[in-house]
Amino acid sequence: MIEQQVDQNLTDSAERYVLGAAMVDADALPTLRIILGERDSVFFAEKHRLIYAALRRLADLNIPADIFTLTRELQTEGDLKAAGGVQYLHAILESVPSAANAAYYAEAVREASGRRGLHSLGVDVIDGVAESCPTETLVSTIQDTLAIITAPTAAEDVSIGAVMEGVYAEIDNPTAAGKLPVRPLALSSKITHLNAGDMVVVAGTTSVGKSALAMNIAWLTCVTEKKPVVYVSLEMTEAQVGQRILAMLSGVSLGRITNPDRLTDADRRQLSSVAHLVEETPFYVVYESGMGIEEVANIARMYHKKHGELGCVVVDYLQYIRADTSDSRNEEVSKYSVRMKSLAGELKTACIVVSQLNRQASNGQPELSHLRDSGSIEQDADAVMMIDRPNAEDDGAIDRESVVFVRKNRQGETGPVEMLFTPSVMRWE
Repeated sequence: MIEQQVDQNLTDSAERYVLGAAMVDADALPTLRIILGERDSVFFAEKHRLIYAALRRLADLNIPADIFTLTRELQTEGDLKAAGGVQYLHAILESVPSAANAAYYAEAVREASGRRGLHSLGVDVIDGVAESCPTETLVSTIQDTLAIITAPTAAEDVSIGAVMEGVYAEIDNPTAAGKLPVRPLALSSKITHLNAGDMVVVAGTTSVGKSALAMNIAWLTCVTEKKPVVYVSLEMTEAQVGQRILAMLSGVSLGRITNPDRLTDADRRQLSSVAHLVEETPFYVVYESGMGIEEVANIARMYHKKHGELGCVVVDYLQYIRADTSDSRNEEVSKYSVRMKSLAGELKTACIVVSQLNRQASNGQPELSHLRDSGSIEQDADAVMMIDRPNAEDDGAIDRESVVFVRKNRQGETGPVEMLFTPSVMRWE
């Protein structure tokens, strides 16, 4: 108890010094804001939170902070009394002779705020366990809170000139950092790379090969570059995904792989010839029917932590994610879409999301408006590719000539891409 009181007293002194330094020297505040960030809750005392908020408002208006301007600002907001009054502001100012050590004390304030956040998180987790909250919800709360506590407090100001220097440097000397050349090759005519932070949507109606296309992109783009892939399946089991990958790599019909008594000796030799491609390949398949969106995010985080980076995360497919609230289906899917986009940014990887199209897509070429259950998917995605439904006479063809429409592409061109889909071996070319 005594130790807690001492710690609180030290925190109070550090907070007073930081606020006093900002009043003594107006030039100190920008540096303090970089360290402390823009959240008033970084201060423990409520009156200090009010003063810090007022100091930031004055700075944003280019008004120097002194006793007079700060008092007037607090008075205008109706916060002067809650902030301790004029006498308290004078006491803070008189106790700080200069802003020389302001950064040191600001770091102490930030550190104390982090400890409080961890303590509060621990209490919330214990309460959540006692109330039998779902494990994935608790894990997500922990990770989100830790992300806030450990996140950089303020973005570094970068001029457009500095930005353009980087753009021109990349043009003159392209690097592969954060981007992977897209395969199958036909798609690269429109979508050249999978970029870190991208959400790519592969959409289609039933049985047009949308899962197979996502699988082909993930394997050919990432695995060939030795980048780990996490394939989250909400429809097919691990074995079913494995069978399709084996068919894609070997060229042996999926129908024969799933019925081994139909395999010929030539088939078995072909399957053996690709065994080395999958033995130690970092392609991870996770299957669970009715998985929640936070479970998907936590699985991706786990593999990202294990490997340090991911080539991509595939979710097959969006509309199969379990609803955790009583919101409408449209609102639920919108949440999933936003979450996948934010996850791509958080892990600095590409997220490939398989999505169903609505029934209207069967009446002509697929459009963005045909994305099922939510318009948010189209807004959040960096690229959307939509598979045109084949003609009835081509439905049973061994090789199916297909058109994949790139309907959205933030990094390049849109338009049709002619491709060949071989359903028997799940291969797109």
